[in-house]
Amino acid sequence: MVINMSVHRHVRNFTYLMLIFVKGVFYFCFYLMGITAGIGFSFTLVGLPILYYVMQSRFIFVRHERVLAKVYLDLTIDPVPESPPAQGGLWEKVRDDVMDARSWRVILGLMFMFVLGVISLFVGVLLYITPCLMVVLPVLGELFGFKVGTLGPSIYTILAGIGLVWVGPSLGGRMAKLVGAHIRRLSAILAGK
Repeated sequence: MVINMSVHRHVRNFTYLMLIFVKGVFYFCFYLMGITAGIGFSFTLVGLPILYYVMQSRFIFVRHERVLAKVYLDLTIDPVPESPPAQGGLWEKVRDDVMDARSWRVILGLMFMFVLGVISLFVGVLLYITPCLMVVLPVLGELFGFKVGTLGPSIYTILAGIGLVWVGPSLGGRMAKLVGAHIRRLSAILAGK
């Protein structure tokens, strides 16, 4: 039962690390293209709604990250406040969002998820996939065209894989908790704390 819970937790951590990579690429591309398009088209007034809705998306994305951190990491993060109702016309709403330093800090934090995602992808492959491959490579390697060599290197490869299987998931869990702390900071920035 304890081993089953431990394996379940490590699988959730690995899944969360891989999701961070995918979401980091999405956030980086979304904000880079959305803000660029919004500013570029602002002289035709088509860009103002684009810029407004791209800037407002930070509440939705941080709320989504908060839920995923709760589901995958069992982290408790304070609720993200609703988007404050803006007064005035579209130009005033865009101006208020663009001039708000907290908005830019949250958007840059979401774009920073790309860097965390690349690190998470590296950590996930190195600490979760590589050890499993090292354990089975000497045994099943000849089926796929890999040959480890003699018995000595085969045993060393298996032992190194077992060592990484033992140590790797705890280090991967720490990386996942680090990303969860980043989400907690973003939620606090949106809440004005």
